[in-house]
Amino acid sequence: MWITILVTATPTIGTGSGDIQIGGLPFTPDARSALTAIPASSGFTWPASRTATVALATASTAYLILRGVGSGQNVSTFAASNMTSGSSHTIEIAGTYRTAS
Repeated sequence: MWITILVTATPTIGTGSGDIQIGGLPFTPDARSALTAIPASSGFTWPASRTATVALATASTAYLILRGVGSGQNVSTFAASNMTSGSSHTIEIAGTYRTAS
């Protein structure tokens, strides 16, 4: 199925840590699901040498994890530390969503 997700938030991170996860999906995605993700605001700090983002599914979970990718680079997870506390952040995600069987 094709999905489009638009998330806007103004986090107060403080000492928060961990991966940026997009949850609340109606069905658990297949672990092969990968969607295009665009951090569409200036409040993000990109992981080093990463120039594009994807939202990847993890097996047996109902959420996507935001990852940074770049030419010749390993995948890098966006974390709470990549967001500016108190600033508005918008993430747009679109792509094919496969449900787990």
